Amino acid sequence: MTIFSRMLTEGSVFFYPAGQGVSKDEVIRNLCKAVAADLGGMDAAQVESLVQKREASLSTRLSPLLAVPHAVIPHSKDNRMAVAVIPDGLDWDSDRENPVRLVMLLAGGREKHLKLLSEMAAVLQNEELLERLISALNAAELISILRQPEETRGNIYHDRLGISSLIFNEAVRIRNSIDSARLLLHADAIEDDEFIESLVEGTEAIIVTSREGRFDSRPTDGNSPIVMPFKGVKRSAHVQFTLMYLLSRKVFSQTDIIVNVFGQPGSGFLDSIRLTRLEDAEIPFSSATEGFPEDLEISTFTRVLQVATQIALEGREGKPVGTLFVVGDYDGVVQYTRQMIANPFHGYPREDRNILDPSIEETVKEFARIDGAFIINGDGTIESAGTYLSGQPTAEEMHSGLGARHAAAQGISAVSSALAVAISESTRKISVFKSGRLIMEL
Repeated sequence: MTIFSRMLTEGSVFFYPAGQGVSKDEVIRNLCKAVAADLGGMDAAQVESLVQKREASLSTRLSPLLAVPHAVIPHSKDNRMAVAVIPDGLDWDSDRENPVRLVMLLAGGREKHLKLLSEMAAVLQNEELLERLISALNAAELISILRQPEETRGNIYHDRLGISSLIFNEAVRIRNSIDSARLLLHADAIEDDEFIESLVEGTEAIIVTSREGRFDSRPTDGNSPIVMPFKGVKRSAHVQFTLMYLLSRKVFSQTDIIVNVFGQPGSGFLDSIRLTRLEDAEIPFSSATEGFPEDLEISTFTRVLQVATQIALEGREGKPVGTLFVVGDYDGVVQYTRQMIANPFHGYPREDRNILDPSIEETVKEFARIDGAFIINGDGTIESAGTYLSGQPTAEEMHSGLGARHAAAQGISAVSSALAVAISESTRKISVFKSGRLIMEL
């Protein structure tokens, strides 16, 4: 179950009948009324004013079918959500050929707001799920679809659970046969929380999931689940990223042996076991000297990798794009920078230029086409784009064969604590540099 789906009630879901004309302002007004009562004592008009102000600065359309208007509400600790389904569609912005049919409004406190938006963007990129939500007959059905997007009935699913039990039990047997081995269950392959609980019952295992709050209301037999914030990462890199994260948070030590049991996220079953001896594995950020930068939130790094992956795969207007992100240690980086163009992010409030906000994703992709780097603060705030980097690696540090963009990435990481993420225009590979060294390649 996604954490944002828990904020929905049947009273906060609106269906506009086919043939009934409705305006964008009317939809936003009704959704703001539905959430205002629980947001720090603000009235609906105040909430609507903040939502409309955010909408005026940048369209919140996330796909041809979906818009997610949102706003940070001062002095509110909670976030609230309301949904409108418009079968006939609604003109949302300049894209008149693709009327929006699903509007999901999110408003609330700053602390969790961006993380909730990021989760919504990751889940709702599934077009089949969007179509199911739009086709729901009533509020109860829509909420049910959101809370259990994967089909969990029928013999096929139960066969998958049987396979998953066999795989997990084999992983337990392997763990028990190796001294100092630890069992790591990647739970996102299976939506059924009760089944996960039954798997780990009586077994010492570490559970990781990318969905915040997933097991909050359920016991897991002393196995405290860990939210692992890497989403949208290719399966081939997922285990490595998880181990990197847990090492950086000192859940594991360098001498541990890890038995990973996992499956394709959302597939409905576990299908793989991977044994990793950490002292022999090439895992970035695993040592004290190369740990994760102190000021850099891992959710920021995760989001940068997600956006970089999309740029590498999709390019822009059918053409490959290369670009560079410099993340963290802004004070150490800024002294080696100068603007190649007028900074397109200058003058915007910090909350309107945070890379965790999915509504600026298209803006980032658009500016990726210009020369220069994105400079991003540890909390995700984009400080500048089109930025020239003057830090250069020494002759001893310089990797042979690097192009100008990758040399700049290596150089800035050598003279600061920042991470540099470079996308090659020619090969579409993503390279991550730290301390003047290439530490990861996707």
